[in-house]
Amino acid sequence: MTKLFSLNFGFDVLLLGLDKHREVEIEIKLLNVDEKKFLKGSTDSLDQSPLNLVSEWEGPGDHNTFMDFMDVDITKMGDQIEYSFKDGGEGEENFFLSMFLLPRYDRLLIKNEGNVIEEYTFSFEDYLDENNIQRRKWEIEKVNLLKSIS
Repeated sequence: MTKLFSLNFGFDVLLLGLDKHREVEIEIKLLNVDEKKFLKGSTDSLDQSPLNLVSEWEGPGDHNTFMDFMDVDITKMGDQIEYSFKDGGEGEENFFLSMFLLPRYDRLLIKNEGNVIEEYTFSFEDYLDENNIQRRKWEIEKVNLLKSIS
């Protein structure tokens, strides 16, 4: 049975190398995202909403299979970023700051046959299996059952 999976996700920004809070402009290019993202604001209250994204996938499987697939893809997006900082005060590029994007998973929607949409929230726990391989266990909880209008 084919389902349409839709994942709302984003990234939290971690800045290292700050000696004090300041105004910054950050230009970000994410893997597999066509347009550049721009973050502006103070380093202690940076608007990260441009990093809120949605990914859709249609195919067989369950939510665990989809989440494992997406987790690899989203982690790769956060690891393979291109970015540049402009210091708000001086307007020059700052090469002393480092930025990391930490994946954040917001909600999962699954559209089944009959246009029934299930909404899930989830958390996860990382662990090492018996072969010392890093694995992730998903805890997924159904929040809503909706009937699609379309």
